Amino acid sequence: MRAGAVRLPAAAAAAALLLLPAAALPHGGQYQPRNPVGIPPDSEILDPRVPVPTPPERREMTAWERWWDVNGEKYVDLRRRVRERDGPRGRVSDGPEGGAGADAPAPGDGGPTAREFLEAEVLPVLTASLRDEDPEVRSAALLALGKIGFPRTLMDLQPLLSDRDRDVREAAVLALGMVGDGLAVLHLQAFLLDPREDERTRGFAALGLGIIGGEEAGKALLSYLDPASDARRVGGVRRRTETECCVVAALGILRHASAVGPLEGVIRGRMPDGSKAEASVRSFALVSLARLGAPGTLGRQEIAMMLHEEGREVVRQGAAIALGILGRSGQAPLDAFLHSSLVKASRGDGDFGVRVHADMALARIGGPEAVLALRGTLEEAARVDAPFLALALGIAGDAPSAPELLRMFRTGNDPNLRGALALSLGLLRHAPAAPDLRAVAFGKGPREVRRWCMLALGLLGDGASAEPLLEVVTTDWDPFLKNGAGTALGLLGDREAPGRVAACAKGATSILARGHACRILGMIGNRDSARLLLRFAADRKETGYLRMFAVTGLGILGERKDVPLLRGIAFDLDAEIRNDPLDTLAGFM
Repeated sequence: MRAGAVRLPAAAAAAALLLLPAAALPHGGQYQPRNPVGIPPDSEILDPRVPVPTPPERREMTAWERWWDVNGEKYVDLRRRVRERDGPRGRVSDGPEGGAGADAPAPGDGGPTAREFLEAEVLPVLTASLRDEDPEVRSAALLALGKIGFPRTLMDLQPLLSDRDRDVREAAVLALGMVGDGLAVLHLQAFLLDPREDERTRGFAALGLGIIGGEEAGKALLSYLDPASDARRVGGVRRRTETECCVVAALGILRHASAVGPLEGVIRGRMPDGSKAEASVRSFALVSLARLGAPGTLGRQEIAMMLHEEGREVVRQGAAIALGILGRSGQAPLDAFLHSSLVKASRGDGDFGVRVHADMALARIGGPEAVLALRGTLEEAARVDAPFLALALGIAGDAPSAPELLRMFRTGNDPNLRGALALSLGLLRHAPAAPDLRAVAFGKGPREVRRWCMLALGLLGDGASAEPLLEVVTTDWDPFLKNGAGTALGLLGDREAPGRVAACAKGATSILARGHACRILGMIGNRDSARLLLRFAADRKETGYLRMFAVTGLGILGERKDVPLLRGIAFDLDAEIRNDPLDTLAGFM
């Protein structure tokens, strides 16, 4: 067996091949080799560049896991916990070099401010990685530079818009928006309006404009919907539903006031060019209008009526999500009619998606009435609804329900429900659950349940779990469990964890273990971790796989917002109907 190969059982090797995505970007530590090798059924993986994708592909996730994958960052709050572990640091500048919306410290342990460290030590290495011979490293570097967000990097990003590799070109389009500078608006508008471009790339351009925000970005997005734009091109703009969804979603992200009228028209069934609005576009428009505070002629009462009277399930789902946004947005509390509308949908709608979105809307609005409704629904829930209801009680902060949730966890045998129950117990900080959660997390049961138990133990602050979590991070072969354990370690605030994980990144015999250790250092590391990742990223003797992971880790460490920038785009959007660009971004770290 050659040096650096990943030793996995034959079954695991076959699973790794089956799970490889068609076009994996390095957003969360996935690697797509340029020429994947065939693996005979009785052999081990010999190519170190074929890891199991992490996080798992969406087809592996259950419905509640897909919802959590999009919205969970709000409740985990990992970056704040890591900052508290390392003590006070300088705040990220919100000036010209800070990027739009910059509000969180980057890695540091004293000395110069975090932004100075990023600019002096991290920025040169990431910029050099744009010229790496491996396209996955170049793609990772683009996204990392977008996360860190120094506008002066725009000139370095632009040449990669014409890179020979499609993944790199797409990452370059996205990075232009992530940097957050208005100078990129014209570039992104050109991609969005060009009918010759791939629809996925046009979708990334639209979402990039949403990240940039401001009046000019809003005008660029509306120009896609405006029929007058057709006169500027032979054959017109060529609008497609997939890109329309991205444009409508982006209008809600940047909260552009002049978008209210067009969004209301879409919700009522017509696009600005007079064509019929597809149901998925209408659903996203409802969410975007709610993000704007529904200040136009279409009010909350009408949205509540749509929750029951609209014939298309997708639109009713959007209405449920919109009411949840409006109910927690600081406006006047939902009145009795709107509250009863959500309860009615939660208990009686014939569509599973409508029911669970109503559940989560009630959970996020909170309050005694919402909690009582969720408790009552859980008692009579069908098996398919129960995981969402269990999670909803945790999000609503219903501590009195914790003993019953723990009883269900102990006596149940459905892995899907037990995972949601474990996470809910963690969200409720129910300390009596810790022994049960430990027994499952570090036992031999299903990996899905083990992962959620690990995260729950991190949320509980269970110090007794620190050592076994480190054992999973440094010795377990399964990246799914490694990353769950890494997140839990960050939540625990264990000061020894970065050093132990760094030792794994430097000395593990498996290239897979080293790579994922780099990614976890991005999640829970400090300035020493950053310098180790810089060394790996700059070392051309290391494999492209490891360099890619090191660059990914640097991007995560340098993220300028508490909630990862790209993950925030997908908040509140329906996890079941997101299209390719939105779904891809939802998985980005």
